[in-house]
Amino acid sequence: MITVASAFMVQNIVIVIFWFNLYTDGPAIKAVVDAAALYLFVINLAQTIGLAVMVWINTR
Repeated sequence: MITVASAFMVQNIVIVIFWFNLYTDGPAIKAVVDAAALYLFVINLAQTIGLAVMVWINTR
C-alpha cells in the first residue's frame, strides 16, 4: 500500500509541475487554465490528503 500511495504522491507532484508549466506558457492558454484550475486543485488536494492519511496509517 505504501508503494501505491507513493506512486500517487509522485503523480500529484508531476501534475503540479505540469500545471505550473502550462500556466506560465502564455496569455492565450491562461483563460482555460484559470477556468479549470480551481476544480483540479480541489480534486488534487482531496486526493493528496487521502493518500497522506493512508501513508500515515500504514507507517504506524
